[in-house]
Amino acid sequence: MTALATEHFTLQTARASTVSEAGARSALFMSTVSSFVVALALVGSVTEIGATFHLFALALMPVLFALGMLTYLRLSETAIEDAYYGRAINRIRHYYVELDPERAGYLAQSDRDDMDGVMVNSGHPASISALHLFSHTSTMVLVVTAVIAGVGLGLLLGVVVDAGVAIAATVGALVTVALVLGLLMHELRAWQRSERQMPTLFPSVGTEVHPLTRHRVTSVPPPPP
Repeated sequence: MTALATEHFTLQTARASTVSEAGARSALFMSTVSSFVVALALVGSVTEIGATFHLFALALMPVLFALGMLTYLRLSETAIEDAYYGRAINRIRHYYVELDPERAGYLAQSDRDDMDGVMVNSGHPASISALHLFSHTSTMVLVVTAVIAGVGLGLLLGVVVDAGVAIAATVGALVTVALVLGLLMHELRAWQRSERQMPTLFPSVGTEVHPLTRHRVTSVPPPPP
């Protein structure tokens, strides 16, 4: 029991660190993007929209894109780690219930070690657990990064091959959409891989399964009185 209580505390500390890291990394990325936009506006107002402006933009956009991709990858990992720790805590909480089922009602949070249980403990209905993977800061960062890639490519086409605004904008929009979809699929596969690495031992009640994530989408029963 002492070992499990210590493990519970360690997991809770690790889970808090994932939230802190996600906030710090996303804030760093967004502040860098904001600074780039301000710098780009200043350069444009001083030098007009010419070779100097294009050189400045094309030199920094690959750096922003690389920073965005690295930030997205790490934020995706921290989101999965947070859910992993939450499921592990629920598994330990299930042991508490097994020790004294008659007093399980004193535990306000779920003792189910699937994503439904994690969502219920966060104050959300279990039915949205399948959408949880798209609600993290990693999704925000991947969208911004994809837009940077699309704008950069459109600008490059306009400068190098002298493509028209319509062609450059169309190509940039297609690249943005393709990159968003590709990164979302990458995130989805990462969640599915994490689900396989930690099989659910104490699933929530229900038989409906999300066709993509394989998460159960029915409600978690309340603990016995």
